Amino acid sequence: MDETSIRLAYNQRRGTVGLPTRWDAINPANLAENMSTGATHGAVTYCAFICDNEEVQRCLPQVIIARNKFFTQAMVRLAGFILPSDIDIWLENTSSWVTAEVFQRLLRRLAQSLHGFRDRFNFILVVDALRSHINAAAAALVYELGLILILIPGRLTWLLQPLDTHYFAMLKAKLVAKFCAARLQQPNGELPKMVWMQFVITTIHEFRGGDFVHGIARSGLRGNQNNSTPVIKGLITVAELEAADDALPTAAELASYLGRVNVPFYELLMQPLEEEMSSSESSASEWEGPRPSIRILV
Repeated sequence: MDETSIRLAYNQRRGTVGLPTRWDAINPANLAENMSTGATHGAVTYCAFICDNEEVQRCLPQVIIARNKFFTQAMVRLAGFILPSDIDIWLENTSSWVTAEVFQRLLRRLAQSLHGFRDRFNFILVVDALRSHINAAAAALVYELGLILILIPGRLTWLLQPLDTHYFAMLKAKLVAKFCAARLQQPNGELPKMVWMQFVITTIHEFRGGDFVHGIARSGLRGNQNNSTPVIKGLITVAELEAADDALPTAAELASYLGRVNVPFYELLMQPLEEEMSSSESSASEWEGPRPSIRILV
């Protein structure tokens, strides 16, 4: 799962459209698109879910999050006539981005879509280390829903996140082409929001049914690591990989490699275990014994 922003317009205010009476008097530097500031700044968040199983992929939710000032309830109801069952539009009051509360709603929506496959598969959810993904409430909910969570360290999504490496760029390139072609057909060069919404919905529906096996394998998320050579080269040399210890790193070791901000629940992991604390005469504030070697897999 990952999020990306889809803008209302990808053109800049400076462009190739001009309406002067004398074309020979045009200063090319002053040519500009007929586009409002609101169009260049307006955007929604697209929360995408993909997997390497075609049957499951067809059921995974695709969620568009927008501020209620961006879309009206009437527009959403109208869009419902063309909205596929796997695409949701959520209107939020404050922000269109994924907050901790919205992420928990996304987890519940995901679990609902996976209900029919629980007897055949265990599900591993891969997300980046966004602050809204890393909190105790989200971790408890992941456990409650029976999911296995893997976090991609910060600044490595360009290499390890399949949605970043094999999906979002193609999706946006297709959307930009559709937006530009549609604007050329409008008398004033402006794209109505309902037309924009239709393009977004149909393009997501078209792309979400693609084959993501290759992208997930190339990102190192499948069992056959021979397919993930770019990942190995991007992270570590083969010689270093062969010389590495098989033991999983401790929280402190991960923090030294990745930075504390990229180690989820670092403070909790570094605290002495409860049973060790209860057997010691020292209080928690006076604890001076060795930290327990709590090992986690990221």
